[in-house]
Amino acid sequence: MVDVRVVTNELGVNQHPRHIRGEFSPEHAIPLSTSERHQHGVWKVANRATAGTTIIVEPNPNTAIMITDLIVSTDKVANSSCLLQFTDDVDIEVIARFDTANAPVALSISINGRLHGWKDARLEMNTVSTVNATFMVGYVNIPSTQDFAVWDAARSNVPPR
Repeated sequence: MVDVRVVTNELGVNQHPRHIRGEFSPEHAIPLSTSERHQHGVWKVANRATAGTTIIVEPNPNTAIMITDLIVSTDKVANSSCLLQFTDDVDIEVIARFDTANAPVALSISINGRLHGWKDARLEMNTVSTVNATFMVGYVNIPSTQDFAVWDAARSNVPPR
């Protein structure tokens, strides 16, 4: 018999241990776990061929966007660049800047840290000059009450180990 803690998706609350009976012993059991990125992850794609800003994703009310994956593809165009940024129309935080003037960008990355914005900040792509750019962002909406000032202070205040 193995004790297992069950976490419900709706509440995120630990339930009482459940006893699982089967044809295995505890030393042969394989613990499995998952994260919000695997259970609730979604993705969006944004394309842009002219200079300007495109909203990739807006968070649900009272949540923040946590980026889980990023794929970027661009052409090479003189005097051009692309940005990935969080903004709430008051504060802007550039997450990545891609120089497309010297070479095209072809990037695919899975982000394992907790790279997220502040409460109600949307994720945008911004292109400088006329450049074909495609951004695919995997993300999760996570509960958040942190406004920009609290988020900004918290991300640079890492406790010592």
